[in-house]
Amino acid sequence: FPENDLRSLCFFLATTSITATLIINASPFMRFDGYFLLCDFLGLPNLHSRCFAYTRWWFRKTFLNLNIEPPEILSLGRQRFFIVFALMTMLYRLIIFTGIAILVYHYFFKALGLILFGIEIWFFIMRPIWNELIFWKKYLKENTSAQQIPPIYTWFFWIILILCVPYDFTVNSEGVLKAEKSFSVITFKSSQVIQMPPSLGTRVEEGKPLMTLTSLELEQKINLSKNRLVTLSRQLDTSGFDRETLSRRSVLQEQLKSVQEELNGLEKERDRLKPIAPFTGEIVDVSPDLFLNEWLPKNTPVVSMIAPSSWVVDTYISEADLKRIDINHMGWFEPEAAGVSNYKLTVISIDRDASQVLTEGMLGSAGGGDILVRMQNNKAIPENAIYHVRLKVDRLSEKISTGYLRGHVVILAWPKSMRGETIKKTLANLMREASF
Repeated sequence: FPENDLRSLCFFLATTSITATLIINASPFMRFDGYFLLCDFLGLPNLHSRCFAYTRWWFRKTFLNLNIEPPEILSLGRQRFFIVFALMTMLYRLIIFTGIAILVYHYFFKALGLILFGIEIWFFIMRPIWNELIFWKKYLKENTSAQQIPPIYTWFFWIILILCVPYDFTVNSEGVLKAEKSFSVITFKSSQVIQMPPSLGTRVEEGKPLMTLTSLELEQKINLSKNRLVTLSRQLDTSGFDRETLSRRSVLQEQLKSVQEELNGLEKERDRLKPIAPFTGEIVDVSPDLFLNEWLPKNTPVVSMIAPSSWVVDTYISEADLKRIDINHMGWFEPEAAGVSNYKLTVISIDRDASQVLTEGMLGSAGGGDILVRMQNNKAIPENAIYHVRLKVDRLSEKISTGYLRGHVVILAWPKSMRGETIKKTLANLMREASF
């Protein structure tokens, strides 16, 4: 059968359309064909109404000690079926009606969408709950005595306790364990290896050369600038004896100054081809394919060194957790690598401005991390507001050969309750969605 619109339409009707129709129409939780088939199969007419009435009576009896006869006499198995079926129906309708409300909100413009969303939520979800709560309030007011406290008060106590008592004392995130001081040699232009770097694990003192590179293009520019400098110097020296050059003395001085600055810049670039150790440390990475007299392209990592005496953990937290931590808060680091012990941490710095670029690529989603990022011009841009936090490792008991280790960071923070977090997120979402 050829690939065309008719084939796509037939495929949709034979699969997606029929499947969706069966799922909706065959569901016994709404008053469609599936519901009436179930009623006929069980021999129970008006199943929804009877289940809801019995479940309402069960709730009132359980939580209010309401001593009235049930709507109908049922066997133990039938009682359980009525209650479970009613609860499943309520949950199903809650999901369906909430989905419809969200769809209505997004389908219309925001002002009308908010009104229709509120009407949908109130009429189908909140109004039945509100009516039941009114009955509960009236019953408790008329029948509660000091000798007999209904179970609902105990339930309310535990619910309020769970929602209001601060129980979360930690901030959890993903971080990178690394040396506080690190230095990498990366070629800034095409260059040739003249002197090889030290081997892995070599200790290098501060100020000692790490390797030597040379660039033919750079040497040619330096020689050309020197020749121009010599020529201009001679012209400037003889300007006092020639009337024509005497009038151009100021121009020659400016040209000489410009060429001298250019030469100084080129010589600084040449010094970069002879990198020296900025601190006393240890070589942790050397390009494995490096050999003498090899030509290296631009932006090639060559050698890296670290100071193994001081280690830190860099992590990123959300805006909601930013106010929950302070300097000197304690924490610990749980490495992903098997067999590596945990490390105690202390917060030493907290950025109060959101990070525009994720510098630790392994923490981003593109590098297998938890932070959602998008790549733009070879940079990892966070999709959400995140804040950089640095923690100092109290003591490193073993050597990290790679110099970098990803793991889970736990920071002891000011406690928060479920109620406060829920209210904060709800208000933030309402304010964001209502800003039309």
